[in-house]
Amino acid sequence: MLDTVFPAVEAIGIIAFGVSGYLVARRRCLDAYGTVVLALVTALGGGAIRDLVLGITPPVNLLSPAAIVLAAGPAFVLSLRPIDRALRSPAIRRVLPLAHALVIADALGLAAFTVSGVSAAGVVSDSVTLALFCGVLTATGGGMLRDLLAGAVPAVLRREIYAVASLIGALAMVAATPLGSVAGVLTGMGVTFLVRVGTYALRIHLPLPDGCGEKRAES
Repeated sequence: MLDTVFPAVEAIGIIAFGVSGYLVARRRCLDAYGTVVLALVTALGGGAIRDLVLGITPPVNLLSPAAIVLAAGPAFVLSLRPIDRALRSPAIRRVLPLAHALVIADALGLAAFTVSGVSAAGVVSDSVTLALFCGVLTATGGGMLRDLLAGAVPAVLRREIYAVASLIGALAMVAATPLGSVAGVLTGMGVTFLVRVGTYALRIHLPLPDGCGEKRAES
């Protein structure tokens, strides 16, 4: 069962973050090449950093043609002019604005890669600390690289509940794993996704330092 679950979770994360890379590239008006680069960096960057931390070289997903296709393929298709125009139509924008679509895609990738990182750490060590670290690193590393390449302050460093959502989900996965590995995966993904999307919808943010008022980083 787990041999099916974990590859599926990894695939979900790669596709979701690839789409989020496309959405950021679209917001920044990048060309097709820039769009594919952002998709690849977002989808594979966190896992690559995690593997290097765990001493797995070269990173697993960089050796996988399937992972590269899953990351770049949807972004390339979405960037094609007819599809891009359809997605930018007023009807689609009213149903799902670009900002909301980005949050949903990002939250799904965040959830999938949180549990993927925790699981990868569990293969090499029983340390809960390492599991939590790898969960958050896998979930946020690619997004940080994406935002830096796009010229924005990484979402993980801003007011939004982003890395904190990943940490809460990783903790939930660790706590639920004694009930079964599948239960741990589903719990970790569900909690991460709900915390990220819920705090965004309810406008719950981390506090800013005194004197910063309502200043926000460009996104």
